[in-house]
Amino acid sequence: MIYRYLVEYENVRPLGKTKRATIKAISESWLGEVADSASTSQKLAI
Repeated sequence: MIYRYLVEYENVRPLGKTKRATIKAISESWLGEVADSASTSQKLAI
């Protein structure tokens, strides 16, 4: 899901340093391993 966001967003406009660093940190955490079909509010509340 994060990869798709990056691809689609950067087609519109380039990411800044802060946003890119934040997205990279999220993708390297457990949250980055959650598939978009598995992401629910209960899963995110953990």
